[in-house]
Amino acid sequence: AFDISHLSGTMTVASMICWKNNSPSKQDYRKFKIRGISGPDDFAGMKEVLTRHYTRTISEGGTLPDMILIDGGKGQINVAAKVLEELGILNKVDLIGLAKGRSERKSGRSRGKNIDYEYVVKPNQKNEIRMRRNSDVLYFLQNIRDESHRFAIQFQRQLKRSENLHSVLEDIPGVGSERRKLLLRQ
Repeated sequence: AFDISHLSGTMTVASMICWKNNSPSKQDYRKFKIRGISGPDDFAGMKEVLTRHYTRTISEGGTLPDMILIDGGKGQINVAAKVLEELGILNKVDLIGLAKGRSERKSGRSRGKNIDYEYVVKPNQKNEIRMRRNSDVLYFLQNIRDESHRFAIQFQRQLKRSENLHSVLEDIPGVGSERRKLLLRQ
């Protein structure tokens, strides 16, 4: 599963998480700093991370996953499908996206209440696939998507903390960590 995260268009990062045998495979998790874009462009970020990861996987002779889950709707899926098509692996893996639907009013029982829904999208398929709200499959996909989101946010916060703790003394050539400590004590 892949997710893109950014802070108002800055510090764009991506996460990749893996599930094996119905549980997270944390040793296969990966973090990516998105370098090639500026601004809040999730589509370009998705293109960059998929291109980088699967180009490397193919060149090293790694194994492809059974399924790739993208956090997002039609736009993200179309970008992902295009990248995988260019790499020649779209027909070797299942590609789906999990997107949050807009609230809609449910007629009848819950008058006036808005009910959110989530749906699955696939490349080259016109209509979305609506899942039952209490479906085990939907719950499983949501857990995977939420874990990829959590992992991306955690990485982004880590980068933000290290950026905030940066000292101007670190930018001076020839000043190492010991000299910085002495200067700060003085």
